[in-house]
Amino acid sequence: MTTQISREDLEEIVERKVREALLKALMELTPYVSDEEQGEIETIAGA
Repeated sequence: MTTQISREDLEEIVERKVREALLKALMELTPYVSDEEQGEIETIAGA
């Protein structure tokens, strides 16, 4: 059995999955900083 999908639908699916993968990678690379830690950073940095 063969399933057919339009080029537009395939492009939309691939675009959505790439966006999800990039967001996941970015979230893993970006450290989480609590509000308390952010306050300490700003105090030290003089902000």
